[in-house]
Amino acid sequence: MELALVVLAIAAIALVIVGVAYGIHLSNLIHAGSLSTDHRTPPFDIIAHSAGDGRITLRAVDTQRSVIDLHHDGIFGIVSAGGYGQTGRILQRGIGYAVREYIPLTATIGADEPARLDLYAYPENPLTAHGIAYEQVRYNTELGECRAWFVPGSGSTWIVFAHGRGAHPNESLRIMPTLAESGIPILAIEYRNDEQAPDSADMQHWLGMAEWRDLDSAMQYALDNGADNFVLYGYSMGGGMCVNLLCKSPLADKVRGTVMDSPLLDFGATLDIVGDSRGYPRLIVKWGKTIAALRFGIDWRRMNYLARASELRAPVLILHGEADAQVPAPISRRLADARQDIVRYVGFPTAGHARAWNHDNMRYEAEVRRFLRAILADNG
Repeated sequence: MELALVVLAIAAIALVIVGVAYGIHLSNLIHAGSLSTDHRTPPFDIIAHSAGDGRITLRAVDTQRSVIDLHHDGIFGIVSAGGYGQTGRILQRGIGYAVREYIPLTATIGADEPARLDLYAYPENPLTAHGIAYEQVRYNTELGECRAWFVPGSGSTWIVFAHGRGAHPNESLRIMPTLAESGIPILAIEYRNDEQAPDSADMQHWLGMAEWRDLDSAMQYALDNGADNFVLYGYSMGGGMCVNLLCKSPLADKVRGTVMDSPLLDFGATLDIVGDSRGYPRLIVKWGKTIAALRFGIDWRRMNYLARASELRAPVLILHGEADAQVPAPISRRLADARQDIVRYVGFPTAGHARAWNHDNMRYEAEVRRFLRAILADNG
């Protein structure tokens, strides 16, 4: 009997040790995948070859690892040491390679150059990418000066664009022509913990919970320079920034509409769904979240922005890839279901995270135009 109790005690202790170790491991993954700041340039993970015939052959450097956009149809950038081009429709595919349509932009890829695919599809800035004139301006935040791209326009409604975690204002380049054709001034901002922006004391992303204050400061800059009201546009974490601002800022009543692409609206629920999809037991995920809260100061309740859905007042357009494995689309649909009076949800069946435009740019742009027309019509 005593031996059985000893065995049970040892087994229980071992289970606790394993559980703690696994919980710490998961908390590290949560921090690295969502909260940490990382400004490293993505590596060249493909070999590109073009014979100048409007086609390009892309081969994965490591065929055992997935190159996320290699076999996804749609429009992507292709970056090499020499410059930037754009890939289109897949013409042929196989294990570890694809042949795609190809347009050189700032340089032409020749024979077997190291390269990588780029989600943002266009190079450098609005002028290089689209011939759209812009200025680089600076606005003041509580942490210091941040930079922004400003595209001049007419009228007192401005679009303020907030990029996602680890991105840059170049995330706006895909939709920039559609926004610019409306004639509205555009402000695409950098914010805290960006590579050339002030760091927060903890040098940690808070998925919109802290960063919204920089969006608020950018809006104040716009008000000081001729804006009267706004359309917000946020990608991923930038969507979380927009919702936080709409619920917390005195300037929220100046927002006439918000566009969100793949918004992160409930961090805890996002991890639950991602954990389920990867086969983690829900109890282990919960344990990992508990340890992450203790180690990194995460308040899961406060990072559930859906809980404040009733506070939203202006129209919202959500564009979300239904194949998003990072910020699953069902959470965006929950917001649309909760606020059917003002939220329009548009799903893109095959698109991954923040890739809806890449997979179906014509439909994406049409939805944004429709939304902007309605906002501008409502405001005269």
